[in-house]
Amino acid sequence: MNARLRQTAAAKATATTTAASASPSRGPSPPVARDLRGDLEFDANDLARRFNLPIDVWLRQIAAGLVRSRVEIGQGEDRGRQRVSLRAGNRVWRAILDAEGRIESEQMTFVQPRSGAAKE
Repeated sequence: MNARLRQTAAAKATATTTAASASPSRGPSPPVARDLRGDLEFDANDLARRFNLPIDVWLRQIAAGLVRSRVEIGQGEDRGRQRVSLRAGNRVWRAILDAEGRIESEQMTFVQPRSGAAKE
């Protein structure tokens, strides 16, 4: 399973840090879209905001192959959940998706840049 990025005309609302802390007016995040193969599709505008990057910089990084993704399938008590990790430069965004594809929790971490990584 893969995570793919897409750009939509209208930016989606940013998901809350955790579903439990979602504001009553906004509610939980909408499910992440899936393509016909079942691969996850993320809104590029939404992810650019999460990475605190202008959309044009984010799209250039995607086009240059500088954004990496990993999807892990939950086992045992985590069955039905998925952990998605997206890395761009020194930032890694991780999200736990529930069985319906909604973000249960997310975090942004900063890591050592990989040697030879391109700078934006």
